[in-house]
Amino acid sequence: ERRRPRRRRWVGMLTMLTFLVGGMTWLMALERTPRAGVERAPRIAVAPPATSAATPAMIAAAPATIVSPPSPARSPTVVVRVFTLPSGARVLVDAESQARGRTPLSLTLERSDVSRTIRLVAAGYRPASVEVTPSVDGQLHFALERERPRARRRPSAIVPLH
Repeated sequence: ERRRPRRRRWVGMLTMLTFLVGGMTWLMALERTPRAGVERAPRIAVAPPATSAATPAMIAAAPATIVSPPSPARSPTVVVRVFTLPSGARVLVDAESQARGRTPLSLTLERSDVSRTIRLVAAGYRPASVEVTPSVDGQLHFALERERPRARRRPSAIVPLH
């Protein structure tokens, strides 16, 4: 009979400890995540003086410069991801007769300010096309329309007599 209260006490203490550790972890994670509308201050580095024997007064008088990560060099190409519903449509660019592939497709184009025509062809569906300007990476999503089946002429059961 004496053991049951001890077990309950241990279970209660372990439960409280679990909640305490979980709460602390949540608070630490909350502190690290950026909040909407709150900007972090840029990192500032102090430029060292040209001489190797710098005095504290010289360091304090040195101009502060903002250090930003180097911007990546612009790639000469862009990637346009093409998706269709249903998938498997052939993708053609401009007046090319050879398809670049079937959807879903990552299409690589030269970076340009001149628009290009991307055509999509699939059996049983109407062809689709769109003009794009390949200046940035992007995505295209198409829902292809089924072709209407041609109306068949049914043979007449009554043959007119002349």
